[in-house]
Formats: sequence, structure tokens, C-alpha cells
Amino acid sequence: MKIEGEGFILESCKAAPAFFDVSINVTVNEGKENERVEMQTVAYGVTMFRALDIIATSKVTKDTTIEKYLTDYKAAVDSLLLLAKDLENVCKEENKVYISETSEMQEVQEGNEA
Repeated sequence: MKIEGEGFILESCKAAPAFFDVSINVTVNEGKENERVEMQTVAYGVTMFRALDIIATSKVTKDTTIEKYLTDYKAAVDSLLLLAKDLENVCKEENKVYISETSEMQEVQEGNEA
């Protein structure tokens, strides 16, 4: 099973489907002329709880105060929990789950976003 969201992909492990590989958008060559954002796998075989923690942490503003970090982290976790609870925004197709962070259903085909 593959779960795609804004800035992340969770893919269940074939040998242990209760565990996931986590890919997130990562900035490569930050501050340089060839800076770019690309999807990179950052964790292999983690639980769903740990995967959500990794995703939430990646969405938090870096270089900030502890208060701002905790506020941003809580907002990111709350956003992910809403995604998980809002089954109307989940579309099952070809053993994949596509999640839209908007209230509109977005049809997504492998390799192409519509």
C-alpha cells in the first residue's frame, strides 16, 4: 500500500505490512545556485506512529524558539490526524491510497497529477 500526501509518501513494507518506509521532500544544496527540493526516503520499516512523527517534524519551521517549534509541531500533527480521520478525502485505487489535504477530491494517476 502506498499513501501519498503533500510533501510525503508512506509505503508499507512488503514483508511486514504494519511497517512503513517514509519519504519526504528534502531541500538539496540549500543556499546554493543548484538548490532544489526532491523526495528522499528518510526512514525504513517504522511504525505508523513514528512515520507520522517524522512527517510532522519535517513540516516544522527550523531555527526557531522551543515555543514556536512546539506550536508548529502540534499544528502539523493535528493536520495529519485530520487527514487520517477524513475518509471522504481518501481514494483507493490499484492498492494505493491518495490523500488530499483539501476538501476537494483530487484524482491522481500514477506518474501524473490531474
